[in-house]
Amino acid sequence: MELNRIISWLYHYSQPEQELRDYYETHGTIISGEADGDTAVNSGAPPRAYENDLRGVLTFEDFSVSRNTGDGSSPVFKEPLYFSENSDVFISKHPRYSAVPMHKHQFFEIVYVYEGYCEQTLSCLGYTRTYTMKEGDFLFIPANQEHAITVDSDSIVINIGLRTSTFERTFLHNIPQDSILGRFFSSLLTMEDSTQFIIFHTDAHFPCKPYVHQIFMSYCNGGVYAKNLLNLQLSLLFLYLLQEYSENAEIINGTTDSVYQIPALIAYMEKNYSTVNIKSMAKHFGYSTDHLNRIFKQWTGQTISEALMRVKMEHAVRFLENPRMTVSDVAESLGYKDTTNFIRNFKKYYGVTPKAYRSGAGTVRL
Repeated sequence: MELNRIISWLYHYSQPEQELRDYYETHGTIISGEADGDTAVNSGAPPRAYENDLRGVLTFEDFSVSRNTGDGSSPVFKEPLYFSENSDVFISKHPRYSAVPMHKHQFFEIVYVYEGYCEQTLSCLGYTRTYTMKEGDFLFIPANQEHAITVDSDSIVINIGLRTSTFERTFLHNIPQDSILGRFFSSLLTMEDSTQFIIFHTDAHFPCKPYVHQIFMSYCNGGVYAKNLLNLQLSLLFLYLLQEYSENAEIINGTTDSVYQIPALIAYMEKNYSTVNIKSMAKHFGYSTDHLNRIFKQWTGQTISEALMRVKMEHAVRFLENPRMTVSDVAESLGYKDTTNFIRNFKKYYGVTPKAYRSGAGTVRL
């Protein structure tokens, strides 16, 4: 399958979608699509809001908007209706000029605004917020988290579904667990009954699209190793977002706006570990030192000083693996003016001196 054919399909209007647009242009409002719940599950019919599977590019199949059970509860979309036995991923395009009201998934979902914008209504801890996603945004939605989506324009919005077991086994396995940022995202994404949504703002930067296009190609073309390839490509996309856009990430929840800054705080700390301190961080982000410490401790369980020490010590271990660097070189690279102070902190943190660690006389926890 050629990429240009897939992209043409993304922009293609099927007959039902054209009717949705015509209705909007005539009435100035969209027809509210209603999500399938247990009725769909019991009848064996798939939730029709997701019939626009990307593999429809093979035949340019039509799709339609889903229906509601009418009982007023938020339906739960179940894994067997989306994933075949040998598939861990499904990808679909959300119908333009349509809405799916509050619903939950048994699986993990990534919403990507390929072009344009959409509105997500996110429910956290009884608090509901409508959030406008812009082109280039990636929204990570944990399983069993209520949300609704509206696309009232010509925008192209992609839904990527992942089995929860696959996300935990494949994706989180590839998150760098030896970084405080990796641990922070991992804890958020694996938290039972998570009340957080994570959104990465890429500002429609083109470098993200090649990753997405490769995923589209693998999904449509299939093959013996398609499942493995898709898992790896999605992991690469996630790692790319962590590396390049963590400072632009937001954690959306129902308690406080302060949590929005936590990924940026951690990313700033890891990037500037040799020179940063709590005063410089507070000045950079416009907080008082007390407020900065308070919100950081609330969401990470560590004070700024503890986190900075951890970052420095984790880098110290990596530097010590390089035989060309002396202990003094390592201390200098970490921003220590006094090598003795570095040795003292290293031994306090790991229980062995840098020299003992390097000689293999001791092991350290990472």
